[in-house]
Amino acid sequence: MLPKCLSSAARSWAIALFLAAWAAPAFAYATTQKDLDVGLRTIRFLKDKPSGRIEVAVLYDSQNRESGEDARAIFGWLKGNADTIGDEMIPSLIDIHTLGHQRRFALAVLAAGVSPDLFDLVFNYARQNQTLTVSSDMACVHAAKCTIGVISAPRVQVILSRPVSQASGLDFLEAFRMLVKEEN
Repeated sequence: MLPKCLSSAARSWAIALFLAAWAAPAFAYATTQKDLDVGLRTIRFLKDKPSGRIEVAVLYDSQNRESGEDARAIFGWLKGNADTIGDEMIPSLIDIHTLGHQRRFALAVLAAGVSPDLFDLVFNYARQNQTLTVSSDMACVHAAKCTIGVISAPRVQVILSRPVSQASGLDFLEAFRMLVKEEN
């Protein structure tokens, strides 16, 4: 209940703010800029690392609004920070449902909100194309479907899925492997 001392205009604003906050999604771009920054830099630790123009797929689930929002935020950040890893990154928004018909990307970033039912599409694409897949959704890494998982808060954690990296033909430098947690 709102205090009676509020004017009717103030009550209206309070109600409008409450409704706006209530109607806003609880989802707040699950992939942070720090997650991206750390995740993208992992490509520099590949033994056979790409150079020059690096094609980056931003994978999202077109049937999930939150996933699309996260993908657009990732895409925007990549466009604005195209040289963050020293080489030019060329991002493309890719609906995960069309992944089997896409060209090869050196790197794929999985947006938040992708259903675990679709993780096999990510894994199969990575395996067939030797694509490094990065996600802030640890479920994808724990399921051995994404190569790298990154969590940047409260402290940075990088998890490497050994089965995915092996299946995708991706070898990492030993120094990198000593710094990250590996899952079998």
